[in-house]
Amino acid sequence: MDFINKILELFNLFNKHKNNVDKVVKGVQKVQSGLSTSFDVEPVTECRGTYAGKVTVSSRKDVEVEKVLFSFNQYITKYTGAGGKDYKWKEYFIGTQTADGFSLKQGETKVMDFAIDFECEMRDDEKKDVDEKGAQVKDIIKRAYFRQKGTGMGTEWSFKLVVVYTLAGGEEIKEIKELKIK
Repeated sequence: MDFINKILELFNLFNKHKNNVDKVVKGVQKVQSGLSTSFDVEPVTECRGTYAGKVTVSSRKDVEVEKVLFSFNQYITKYTGAGGKDYKWKEYFIGTQTADGFSLKQGETKVMDFAIDFECEMRDDEKKDVDEKGAQVKDIIKRAYFRQKGTGMGTEWSFKLVVVYTLAGGEEIKEIKELKIK
């Protein structure tokens, strides 16, 4: 058992540092591209429908964006062991929208509205609750918590909005906003 714990510890350490390297690479890409993004979004409340908001992009240098992809992603973490130490997670792309490209000169800003139709990934009993009782995301999460209470097992949901800018020349810049649940 100690050997397995050491392997898991090394794996987690590797993932932690890999994420830090990824953040540095993304930061360098962002600085090189000159793009800066801010999000005007609301917390996630519904299990299906349309998620809308605004993204403001500004540029520190002249930039040609060929296309923009908005992706609404759901992450489900399944805890499988005592105390919630063992888990698996999966990413679901529950809605996407594309927008035409544009040009930005140094110092310019562009506001883009988006409205993404989506449906959360749910178990059959959760879909039934949504259909029959109008359950919202917080209701599904609460039920999952009470099902798992005291066992260390269960599920957890989270959501992210991902904006991918494809620049002239094919380079992609990815901006990610973790969304709150209400």
